[in-house]
Amino acid sequence: MKVLFLLSFSVYLGLILLTKPIANVLSKIIYDKLAVVLSASISAQIVSFPILLHFFGYASLFTFVFN
Repeated sequence: MKVLFLLSFSVYLGLILLTKPIANVLSKIIYDKLAVVLSASISAQIVSFPILLHFFGYASLFTFVFN
């Protein structure tokens, strides 16, 4: 239960705090609407990656590519 709550809460907080700054950076490179969609996925990955490493000892690098 602890890991589930920590992952869901941190990803939710990461989406709120990181999506807009990442979208601003990406919008300089790619189309605006695509930047918003990608920034949500990237912010969730950035926040959840350290938690996965801590509790499970590993995290696949393919998650960045496939997600």
